[in-house]
Amino acid sequence: MFKKILIYILPIFFTSFLFANDGNRELQEAAILQDEEARSSDNYVLSAQIGAYYTQGYGNYIHDGANVGERKVDFSNIFASVGFEGIEFDHLRFGANALGSIKLSGGKTESGDVYRDNMASDALLYQLFVGYTSDYFDISVGREALDLNWVNDFVQGGRFAIKIPDANTTISGFYFDRQAVADPNEIVTFDNKVGPTFIGAISNNSLEFFAVDVYFISAGLFNGAGFDAALSFGNEDSIISNTILKYTFLDSKNQEFNNTNYVQLEENLGFGFGESSLGVAVGAIKMFNAKNLDRLEIEVLGDQNPLEQGDLAYAKDALTIYAGLTYTYNDLFEILLVYGNTSGVKEWDADNLTNTKLKGINEINVGFGTTIAGFELSFIYSKILSNNLEAITDKKTNRDYFEAMVAYNF
Repeated sequence: MFKKILIYILPIFFTSFLFANDGNRELQEAAILQDEEARSSDNYVLSAQIGAYYTQGYGNYIHDGANVGERKVDFSNIFASVGFEGIEFDHLRFGANALGSIKLSGGKTESGDVYRDNMASDALLYQLFVGYTSDYFDISVGREALDLNWVNDFVQGGRFAIKIPDANTTISGFYFDRQAVADPNEIVTFDNKVGPTFIGAISNNSLEFFAVDVYFISAGLFNGAGFDAALSFGNEDSIISNTILKYTFLDSKNQEFNNTNYVQLEENLGFGFGESSLGVAVGAIKMFNAKNLDRLEIEVLGDQNPLEQGDLAYAKDALTIYAGLTYTYNDLFEILLVYGNTSGVKEWDADNLTNTKLKGINEINVGFGTTIAGFELSFIYSKILSNNLEAITDKKTNRDYFEAMVAYNF
């Protein structure tokens, strides 16, 4: 699901970690299973993976209808996925993918726990679709990945794409009313109804060094629109520069929410040194007029959060500045380091009926990934540092998170 954040340099190993933040994730982007070694014939692709996952961190829990605050929790499971997709019978495209998970330990089990169901043993047929593809248009129905450039998810509905080769332009759209999460560490089934939703995009890369996506969304509670633009220069064998600008606007239809805007700007530099490569990225996210708007409504448009946790990056008036560094050696292993600071957030004080401005919240992410002989190993560690986190985290001023995954790709 790697799309726009550090898109050109961050390693694929960390995809599910960086973009699968804690919290109620039914409306967040589902992380597409990565790095499945595939056996292919002339007209189809087979993939299979087995593995184990472990995490330790904090979750916000609700017990008997009351919010009991954050509690430290660990969770582990084993998982397996299998699937196929391809083009057969002239232009017919089809596919099916399934994921199963068996919980081994951890997770809260009190009545009303908001995480219990998603962290339990479960199975999901998250892709099952049939479609027709040609040089000028694609159409499909069923369950599949929402593969517009600026967002990925698993949804149930119908998709179309109109391709204009001479102009290097694609007009695409997806209508759906159900959304699912298919992660090694979390499964949310298609019982998750999100209401009739239409997402569309126009993508153009007629210039070799410039690409732009213009998109819009119409959902049950809100409308939205925005764009991504990427400017690229350099020699692929030595140095590459990519500048990314993103703007998103949301407007509520059925609730008295304020309009919401956010802007993101990011610069990526990639350097090649023989068998090694180094990536550097710096960027900022600024929120405007986000009062009373659930941040998940922003994330459904494509979570651009560069931080593993980053829970306040989309809060009212938040400004998040971040920097990332990656190192890759001969496609054998990759190392990741990301630092971010979020400031300008105000916390509502119910006793004094005032807004209290929080001090800056710092986050550090360190990750490592490697693939050897079909085995994939990845982990990421996150550290949260702040002098005022007691206002939002039950007086835990410093928090640690750790996630690890090992898998074998057939």
